[in-house]
Amino acid sequence: MTVVVPEQTPAGEAHLEPFLVELVHESLNSYAYSNAAFLCERLHAAAPTEANAHLLATCYYRADQANRAYHTLKGRTSPRCRYLFALCCVELRRLPEAEAALCRSPLPAGGRPPATDASAAERPAANAATSDVPNGAHGLYLLGRVCKETGRAKAAAAHFADALALDPFMWCAYEELCALGAEAEAEAATEAAARSADRYPKLAEALKFAGRGFGGAAESTSFGTGTHGGEISSAATDSEGTSGLS
Repeated sequence: MTVVVPEQTPAGEAHLEPFLVELVHESLNSYAYSNAAFLCERLHAAAPTEANAHLLATCYYRADQANRAYHTLKGRTSPRCRYLFALCCVELRRLPEAEAALCRSPLPAGGRPPATDASAAERPAANAATSDVPNGAHGLYLLGRVCKETGRAKAAAAHFADALALDPFMWCAYEELCALGAEAEAEAATEAAARSADRYPKLAEALKFAGRGFGGAAESTSFGTGTHGGEISSAATDSEGTSGLS
């Protein structure tokens, strides 16, 4: 039987930890990222827990220091650490590492992901690997970006659709699907989420009223508009030219 020993904080420092955490969050909320990082470095030195490592990496990432955040999180295994680590990897163009962190899998041979989409025989294993992707729809969206940037359009579209099915308000995933020519998949994922998600009880009614999903595949990838940044489409206005939602 494996015995898990909790991370220890020196007794003399324990009383300072919640105070420093509060100060770090106060600096983050005030956009004082360098100050937050300075305070959190002291916090992490006194109490090097997984939670404090994530907080320190957050300070670095928001201060545009992705490389320092990367090294702070390397080897960490909690879901939120893996997600932030993957974000850092994407920013640093360490795409194979980002994919490995998201899928909780070893790096591919040679440190490079496959250049093309997986074969049909390999896809069930790939789907099983993505079941542990952290941070829900956001993690799947990030994995889709990694696949897209490594030349695997089909895998990217599948991950974007999965993200949209989990969160029908993930507009960035909808845009990516449309950019890949997968408008039908985008509409299907949005409508499936609207029908099944208790989290969004009014979404199905709103989509039915609008007559389409996020802008409609037949028109464009815009939310309630006929074109990117264009005027409100006639379907959303009444005969007097006012919004039908007023």
